Amino acid sequence: MEINRENLVQFLIAEGILLFGEFETKSGRKTPYFINVGNFNTGTRINTLASYFVDHIKSSSLIDFVTIFGPAYKGIPLSVAVSMKLALAENRSVGFTFDRKEEKQHGDKGNLVGMQVSEGDEVLIIEDVITAGTTLKRVVPWIREEIGGIVNN
Repeated sequence: MEINRENLVQFLIAEGILLFGEFETKSGRKTPYFINVGNFNTGTRINTLASYFVDHIKSSSLIDFVTIFGPAYKGIPLSVAVSMKLALAENRSVGFTFDRKEEKQHGDKGNLVGMQVSEGDEVLIIEDVITAGTTLKRVVPWIREEIGGIVNN
């Protein structure tokens, strides 16, 4: 699939994911549009979105990462879908990793799920929407300091 922003936008509109109106973002900013990632609620929709992400990854020459980190909650299915798409369409096996909002005290414990990141591992962060960068301001230092991963800006 060739990267085509116009096709992506048309897909988002047709599937009811890109909405127009009056919305307020997590940062409190007012915006005339909203991308409702929660509407990627079918296999077909998330597969198509994953294809766009994979095309972007390929065109950006992002090759050294070992896992895709999807911040809880909406980043979780994105990281899984893109990891699967890379495996199926590109024969490239990378992990997916996500955080829990609260640290689990039983079972597997901790606040990290999926592929464990080792010191020096490169991590690709996949986010649903970036406005003020609130999630990235939390996640990037955590990946760097707490689990020793490398995040390329």
